[in-house]
Amino acid sequence: MTKANFQLSGPDVEVTYDGATGTLFVRGQNFWSLEDGATFDADRITRADLDGDGQMLQVVLLVSSRAGVRTTLSVLLPQVNEDRADAESDVTGAAVLIDDYHNLVGGPPAVLQQYDIRPLRGKLRIGP
Repeated sequence: MTKANFQLSGPDVEVTYDGATGTLFVRGQNFWSLEDGATFDADRITRADLDGDGQMLQVVLLVSSRAGVRTTLSVLLPQVNEDRADAESDVTGAAVLIDDYHNLVGGPPAVLQQYDIRPLRGKLRIGP
């Protein structure tokens, strides 16, 4: 696992990713039920390497609302060369909230997904 730790924030959202343990902490205002924050263990996070352009972490925030809407959160993190990185660096990323309407009660609409993209800024820390 990586030794890179990210602490990022943006409009109404804070994200902390611990690369050593693989856990993701998310807190947000008007961000589903995350006002107090939620921690997602490594086994609840889907990870994708973006072909040298960083990584994407994805978690399910709501499996299905009463109306059949599924909500996920994707966090985009930059690629890091840990051997050359300073102990602390400024970084950017993005949080993407995705509402999926495929299983909407009454049938899916013409547009099947909605995205809310929030830019993130913060710190990368290398080490424990």
